[in-house]
Amino acid sequence: TSGGLSASQLSEIVWYNPYGTGGTYTGATIDFDGRIRPAPLPVPEPKTVVALLLLAGVLAWRERNTIVSGAKNLVQLLPRFS
Repeated sequence: TSGGLSASQLSEIVWYNPYGTGGTYTGATIDFDGRIRPAPLPVPEPKTVVALLLLAGVLAWRERNTIVSGAKNLVQLLPRFS
């Protein structure tokens, strides 16, 4: 663009969190009123979140015997330390 920022220049902008509570954001967009703002963060699709939760459930179900036996062993050890 003449006199403005190109797409490659916008992608080189790095935004820092002034409060120090997070990381940095790269990339920018130009609003309809000409203001430069950080590019929106990607949000996972609902299918991805559901697949992740199902995978965690399958892994927990598969390891349930190990978890239960570990908890039983811990309960048996507790009276020894009191």
